[in-house]
Amino acid sequence: MGGPFLVGALGIGVAALLVAVGLPATLFGRVPSVSGTLVAEPQRVAVVDGNTLRVQDKVVRLVGVRAPARGTECAPRTDCGAAAIAALAALVRGRQVVCKLDGRAADGFPQAMCEAAGTSINHALIASGYARAAAHDDVFGPDERRARTDRRGLWRDGSL
Repeated sequence: MGGPFLVGALGIGVAALLVAVGLPATLFGRVPSVSGTLVAEPQRVAVVDGNTLRVQDKVVRLVGVRAPARGTECAPRTDCGAAAIAALAALVRGRQVVCKLDGRAADGFPQAMCEAAGTSINHALIASGYARAAAHDDVFGPDERRARTDRRGLWRDGSL
């Protein structure tokens, strides 16, 4: 009687091990560190949302940048998420993009400081007023404060 039970238990154990090995590492807290540099010609860069790019074949979050989601209304009849996407697209359009990877965002995607034609995309998007700085951010906070004071981008009508 012990034989079939032991074989069944062993089979379940092997199956559990195979499932655990095959599942994403993020489920078990084993997310590999991300570093290095991505370089992409204009045709290999796409805007995913207001703070996310696809650079080559990697989806990359712009570190320190919090853009509104598509469909977020910040003024009457103004989709601020779409405006942020358009602003990001204008920054990268027709330009080579270089991203220095620096760890992962909370959602597991690689995060990076990116440049287009020598301009920091992260800083420019916040300074133009189409995104906010991440909470308590000393690096991008001054950019956001200037955009608010000058009523640029999302701040232009004073509704935010």
